[in-house]
Amino acid sequence: MGVLERSTEMNTFRLKFLIIILLGFLPKVFAQDEAVVLGPSDIFDAVVKKVYSAKTEFGSSYRAYVIDWRGSEVVVHDLFGSTTNKIGETISVTLTEQSFRVQGELYSRVFFTCAKPSQDALDISKRAEKALQDAKELLDETKSFRKAEEGR
Repeated sequence: MGVLERSTEMNTFRLKFLIIILLGFLPKVFAQDEAVVLGPSDIFDAVVKKVYSAKTEFGSSYRAYVIDWRGSEVVVHDLFGSTTNKIGETISVTLTEQSFRVQGELYSRVFFTCAKPSQDALDISKRAEKALQDAKELLDETKSFRKAEEGR
């Protein structure tokens, strides 16, 4: 598999991941009350205490930061691998809560992510929103066309 193919796969993965994240922010119940995404609960700034980063031979990257949150050290994930903050710098963090049921028992999780994605991620998001809007308009046009055809 060539580098170009890997790059295309990564962009496709990022787009799918972004769509999943965007859909996850909608307060919604999935699978007969099996999962409830509460969405972003808080966005706040925090000082970076430690940086974790890695890069593959194909150019894919991982980056996460350790911050203090309510007296505990937590890891903030950079979902897009696009930030380059250093120890002592301030980052914007999104805290997201999720609750789900497994065999009737309720579990709750909290996730910390960088709140400001890269320009590429924002562009992907805008393209995804535009594609969704185009699909809705096409559906509306199709419905109108069908109604007109039925009326003839």
